[in-house]
Amino acid sequence: MRIAVDFDGTLCNGDNFPEIGEPNIKVINWVKKQQAKGHKIILWTVRWDKLLQDAINWSREQGLEFDHVQLGKVGSDIYLDDKAMRVEDIDRFDAETFERG
Repeated sequence: MRIAVDFDGTLCNGDNFPEIGEPNIKVINWVKKQQAKGHKIILWTVRWDKLLQDAINWSREQGLEFDHVQLGKVGSDIYLDDKAMRVEDIDRFDAETFERG
């Protein structure tokens, strides 16, 4: 499966764009677990240029390497975004929990 993960408010806490907040350890660990199972991880963000590179570098410091970086719309099976899914409940799910329609 392809899992699209938002950056601001999802991988990092806070709502102080363009500043990068503290790591959301629960989400980061979940994403790493899914990637270890063979799922593809897509960074899905509105950040660009230096702001995007800062997000990628920050993610690497957290042990995250993305299979793809997408600006704007993305085709994916699962979307993790602080505006779409309660990221606080992330540890209740695995990618296999979600069925394709």
